Amino acid sequence: MKKIPVFLLAMATAASITSCAISCPAEDPNLSETVGGECNLGGMQIPNPVKSYSEPEEIATILGFTVRPFAEAENVRYSTISDDIAQVNFSCDGVEYTLRANDENTDFSGVYTPVKSEEYRFVTYVWDECIQFTTKTLTDGNFLITWKNSQKEIYYSLYVEGSPKNLESIVNEIGSNNSPFLKDEKEIMKEIPFEFTEIRTDAMKYDEALTYPDTAVITTKDGLNAYYEANKENFYLERVEKVYSDTTIGFLDEADKYDEEFFEENALILVVLENGSGSIRQKVTSVKTSDSSTWVRIKNIVPEICTDDMANWHLFITVPKAELLSENIEVVFEKF
Repeated sequence: MKKIPVFLLAMATAASITSCAISCPAEDPNLSETVGGECNLGGMQIPNPVKSYSEPEEIATILGFTVRPFAEAENVRYSTISDDIAQVNFSCDGVEYTLRANDENTDFSGVYTPVKSEEYRFVTYVWDECIQFTTKTLTDGNFLITWKNSQKEIYYSLYVEGSPKNLESIVNEIGSNNSPFLKDEKEIMKEIPFEFTEIRTDAMKYDEALTYPDTAVITTKDGLNAYYEANKENFYLERVEKVYSDTTIGFLDEADKYDEEFFEENALILVVLENGSGSIRQKVTSVKTSDSSTWVRIKNIVPEICTDDMANWHLFITVPKAELLSENIEVVFEKF
């Protein structure tokens, strides 16, 4: 998480978001109370701009986009505002939420409470779309989270009325549910346990045919031996007699750990990387799998001062064989 303090001057008028019928401002003598969902302006009725719907798909047919709450949401109410803003009100764990979406970059949140503090959260989803979420803590203790769908130019605002337990998980779920990639993969995607080791295996020669990241799934000891034979001319895959501070044990040293007994219940995912400096290291942060693909998420660890040398790495990632739903490996890098 990258925090950037920003101080904004917000409008002094505090207002809550609501999907109920909009009341007429009481201070205006020309307006009376709401009548049948309409404001009465000196005898002239103004239609209520909020229209209710039962399903998000109904909104999609009108606006071309929609809003989706959490999977565990309760008291879900869908609506549109002025036929150009999608809205869903819902509650979860005692906290009230209002999610809005618009295809125009305007302030459509309807929240005017002053901002106390602000921070940025960067999230990379499995389809390799990095999204910046801006989380504003309001002076009344509530929150306003805003972000943009970079692929379809849809803008979102999430008003959080209460004290949620984990803003990080809220950002992840609400952003994932309202991505352009609302496909079945997200629904069946499963995070599985893993362990990983990084082994430095520098290239033996330059070969423009080699592309990175490269991946392989190994399910037998013979398969691991075959991988070594097929790639030992491209990378240094031998043993390492002495491990220095900028190196690791050798490929064959690591391969010794994976015997026939290991492969009875486990699979090995190999990810081959190339970095512009040997000082850059890698950390596998998650492995998620579905019937169609398995996503390996990697974070580069970059020091302030880097050495001027190219480096290649093999990441040995072990997972339970029974839980690996697909051997089609996709590598996703955390950008922040």
